[in-house]
Amino acid sequence: MFVPSAPQHFEILLRSSKELSSKTNQVIALKNLFGVPKGALKYYEADDSGSQPKPLPGSSIKPENRIFFHQHQSTHKYLNGHALNLMTERLVESFSKQLRQAQDITEEWTDMPDFWLWFRGNMFQASVEALFGKHMLRLNPSLVDDFWEYDRQGLSILKGLPRWMNPSGYAIRDKVMNSIKKWHKFASDHVDATKVAANDPEWDEYWGAKVFKARQEYMAAMHFLDDDAKAGEDLGFMFASNANAIPAAGWMALHTFLDPALLERARKDVEDSLQPSSDAGAPETLNIPKLCSKPLLQSMYAEALRLNTGIVVGRTPFNGPLRVGEWLFPKGQMILLSSRTAAMNAEIWNTGTTDEPHPLDTFWADRFVVYPDRPQSGPLKNPAPQAEKLEAPEYSMRGLSGAWFPYGGGLGMCPGRHFAKQEVIAGMAVLVASFDIELKVPNGFVPQADMNYFPMGILPIKDKIPFRIRKRV
Repeated sequence: MFVPSAPQHFEILLRSSKELSSKTNQVIALKNLFGVPKGALKYYEADDSGSQPKPLPGSSIKPENRIFFHQHQSTHKYLNGHALNLMTERLVESFSKQLRQAQDITEEWTDMPDFWLWFRGNMFQASVEALFGKHMLRLNPSLVDDFWEYDRQGLSILKGLPRWMNPSGYAIRDKVMNSIKKWHKFASDHVDATKVAANDPEWDEYWGAKVFKARQEYMAAMHFLDDDAKAGEDLGFMFASNANAIPAAGWMALHTFLDPALLERARKDVEDSLQPSSDAGAPETLNIPKLCSKPLLQSMYAEALRLNTGIVVGRTPFNGPLRVGEWLFPKGQMILLSSRTAAMNAEIWNTGTTDEPHPLDTFWADRFVVYPDRPQSGPLKNPAPQAEKLEAPEYSMRGLSGAWFPYGGGLGMCPGRHFAKQEVIAGMAVLVASFDIELKVPNGFVPQADMNYFPMGILPIKDKIPFRIRKRV
């Protein structure tokens, strides 16, 4: 096992998709974290065809059994473009409606004990309805608490200890899997998802987002996927779409409400992205593409992920030894890349000026914005030459392919990253647009990430932060 630390090596390794595979890590997660049975795992292990439309040279896997391709293809198809915007709009509608109808939130101040617990519970409910339809939570009333307990025990489950050594971890994983199997049966009894037509709606109350019907369609053709394996597949989807995006949205919202000046700027961008609802008499809604194109909001999103991502990206050379600079990585040996190492590298990142420092262990909302005629702005330590040509602020990710990789890199990059970005920014925007929130923290308070979740993804907020909230009028 190798753990490189040089930034120039990170970029090369993340882009070397033709020589490196992430399958080893994926199979470990499928087996341990998502509970896919051994009988199905051997087909994942045997799939050497890759995730792209054209199989890798030498592969003899049947087209219908190219499971990594079908996973990637369905997500790419249904979590992009128009379908992506519709899904985020549904998430915003559900989240907004849920908070508006909460009996404990009025036009008067209401005290709450814990910002993170409150935020994650409400946003998870909205996310589940947007993704899985109206019946998942009705069928499984305890799923909100069950999922976050499963998330809390995720690292211990991933280790793959025997069941007798981790009974509570296996029990909560099994409970969430059974919730998904219950939903699968209920949805299948009402809508046949084994054949998906182009004119099928992008969302229905039983299967939720169309991507889940597409997943059922390709899984139905794979004889080796039984009910447990299918539930494990969708547990992986649930985990990927919530266990990272919701903590990231929580961080973005927390930093916004911690800083009155930033709140004013963010609220201006959010209000500029409001549009009349298509339903007569309904409150204004968010124009998602416009919202997610705002340079400041994108920078806040990227900074929240830079500061709080705690993942280790695993890659394995599969064609033969791989030379990167002076290093030669043997075939079949795991290479691990730590997001924290890259995100805290002062040789790469802009850390502000002597008069206005912005250390890498602090949140700087403008770190990813290049401003006109300010070459010292932007994410990189070196000056940004495009600043002289700009007429307006620009969100920039230039030069960061080996330094910012919360979604991995290369062909193995998370195909759901576009939805995650919209989910994070929209989750913060719903709060900013409709509510006043005051965090009850001392002056100079700096929130801490919970390192107990490393290396599982976005590290959640560790602090119990009391707050008060009211509807904006």
